[in-house]
Amino acid sequence: MRGTIATLAALAWLLAPLASIAQEIPESPDWPVTGLRVRLGASATEVQRAYGLTEAPQSTPSSVIPNQTQLRRPAQGKWFFFDQHNCLVNIRLENGFDGAVAGVRLGDTSKALHDRLGPLLSHRSGPFAGLLGDVSPTLSVRFDLWNGKVSKLFLVPPHYDKNASFCKVVSALPER
Repeated sequence: MRGTIATLAALAWLLAPLASIAQEIPESPDWPVTGLRVRLGASATEVQRAYGLTEAPQSTPSSVIPNQTQLRRPAQGKWFFFDQHNCLVNIRLENGFDGAVAGVRLGDTSKALHDRLGPLLSHRSGPFAGLLGDVSPTLSVRFDLWNGKVSKLFLVPPHYDKNASFCKVVSALPER
């Protein structure tokens, strides 16, 4: 009996950190995304807490974002990129991500993407060039295609300004 109680106590102690891990953020008109526990504008600490990450953000070169750092969950196909203000400004989703963005999933065909979001899609230049769609007032998505299928998704703020703090803009939004 004594060993069972000790084992249960040890197990409870080991599992306690999992209770604090954030739940998935519900889909909404301004965040049409499923499968993520954070949204753009989160800090590195919030991402670490949401995904149970203990490593510090790693420096990563970028021609677009000064002093960029990143956190990754490779098995889940999630990369989180932060600007010089420690603000989440880009989420890269690839193989392993099982959610959807504006109803589009990795592996969807180019035709399905155009059928779903055709009028919203455009080719753009600038820091986040590619096939982009403004899927909400607070979210643009770059869709990468490989062999006619969606292979990667990049979630970015519309009209990103590397000289301004996107986090200040996000914190001014209504409570979600």
